[in-house]
Amino acid sequence: MKTIRPNRRALLAGCAFAGVALAPLAVAQDDAELNDLELGDDAELYLGESLSLGEEFTLDPDGDQVSSAAPQSKQLLGGNRKFIYQHDLAYIFTDPEEVGSNRSSLRFQWNRFIGNHLYLNVDVKPIVYLPGDDALEVDQDVDGELKTKELYASFTQGTTSVTFGRKIVVWGEAEASPVTDIISPQNIQDLVFTSLDESRLSQTMLVVDQYVGKHQWSLIANPDIKFDEQPAVATNDLPAEEDDKDVELGLRWKAAIGRADLSLMYADVLDNGAVTRYNARTGEEETNYYAAYSMFGAAANINLGNISLKIEAAFNNKRAQGIDGTAASLAEYDLGYAESDEVLFAVNSTYQENGLREWNYGVLHTEYLDYTEHFELKERRLDEFYFGVSNRFYHELVEVYLEYQYEIALESSIAHVMASYRATDNLTLQVDVFNLDNISGQFDQGSTIARIIYNF
Repeated sequence: MKTIRPNRRALLAGCAFAGVALAPLAVAQDDAELNDLELGDDAELYLGESLSLGEEFTLDPDGDQVSSAAPQSKQLLGGNRKFIYQHDLAYIFTDPEEVGSNRSSLRFQWNRFIGNHLYLNVDVKPIVYLPGDDALEVDQDVDGELKTKELYASFTQGTTSVTFGRKIVVWGEAEASPVTDIISPQNIQDLVFTSLDESRLSQTMLVVDQYVGKHQWSLIANPDIKFDEQPAVATNDLPAEEDDKDVELGLRWKAAIGRADLSLMYADVLDNGAVTRYNARTGEEETNYYAAYSMFGAAANINLGNISLKIEAAFNNKRAQGIDGTAASLAEYDLGYAESDEVLFAVNSTYQENGLREWNYGVLHTEYLDYTEHFELKERRLDEFYFGVSNRFYHELVEVYLEYQYEIALESSIAHVMASYRATDNLTLQVDVFNLDNISGQFDQGSTIARIIYNF
């Protein structure tokens, strides 16, 4: 066992902002560069969030793909392609001091249109885990795997788009503290060394988008249900148990109204975070239980010039909660776990200053409506705040980023400093330093990670 592994549900309750702080290389699925283009035929339907052209590719006014990162796009089999080589080397400098990550990957992205109706997208990444990497078993010196982020086809006719295949869907607007982003789960293999981009679990799903004026309706059906198996954070070695669910469903309405993007969401999913399920008769821990629950959510992204305001709210119906395992709790909850409705509310604000500096602020409130003293988490409500600032220097070749997040009731915090240098158009060097304090009331860790990223 290489590091302390606290329970993930309690951990993320203590620092729900961790998706940003622990993900300095997260790749956002942002259509901002494309919103003002006038496209012909059905190509404009590919600009919705259900389809991503990749961070390098955009469309010109004629609907043809062009590269936004290089003077001339790189072609393969009639489409645009991109390779990204990355090496990570991380070191934990709190006891026990050790290497935390030592891995190389070569990501391949490719996409193309076939005619005016069919769009293909491929995003895969083979990874090699080298000596010392936390993903290796005790008796392993090297290992590897192939991660498929996205592999899908989309067909558009008129104002309807149908997508099928391995896909990632991102919901919500509040990037620092998303409360509605539950469709594509995150697999947090460790507390620091898995970026948000790497942690996303793609699933084979069917997505149907219908466009009516400025309105977009999206229906998601996912029979390929996946969840965080907690290979690196579970401490009890209990078997996993899933609720009986064949298909996850999601429905979203989104529209641009004035200066705001508004959305309403409903999802019926399997929880990505497990709770320990007890045997109510014997009092023994039996399984890591993944229960189903429903979410009703709303989000808004309001553009106020150089200030943006992002708001999210969610109501989670009868979400499973861990209990403390006492005789009184087992008598109260004969299922071996509790259930509670939850209300979550998040507000993020971003201020762009002089084109080089960006300020970020965020708050998150969580309320457990059916809380009792028998819950494993001994707080009825949680309040967190987030602060971050980034600045680019030296002809925008150097970027420094500072962020801090703090959970008031649990007194948990994460501090993060990042510095990156764009040595060439294709080569970036990056160093991150993290300090985790009192996570779940017991976990402290300091670490640093160096990355080399080369695009070609």
